[in-house]
Amino acid sequence: MSIIRLVHMTYPAETANEAAESWKKNRGPLMAGQAGCQSEELLRCSDVPTEFVSYSVWDNEDSIRHYLESSAYHRIREENRQKGATHVTVRLYDRV
Repeated sequence: MSIIRLVHMTYPAETANEAAESWKKNRGPLMAGQAGCQSEELLRCSDVPTEFVSYSVWDNEDSIRHYLESSAYHRIREENRQKGATHVTVRLYDRV
């Protein structure tokens, strides 16, 4: 059964647009290319445009664990920090 991984992030207003573009061009495809990642999307809150959610679907927890140990994960995390990401929360969900 696949696992859904949601990463909630908030960026400063002055970098939110740049962060979104950078995610779509760089970080999203990097994550989506990882073994076990079935899909990845970036969602932006309509009501609070500085809030985003990375919505990714993974084969299983082992796939996520391998991703978290990869250089791709560390690169994505560092780029998020450089863009000013704050209030980062990660949750895993099972489909019911």
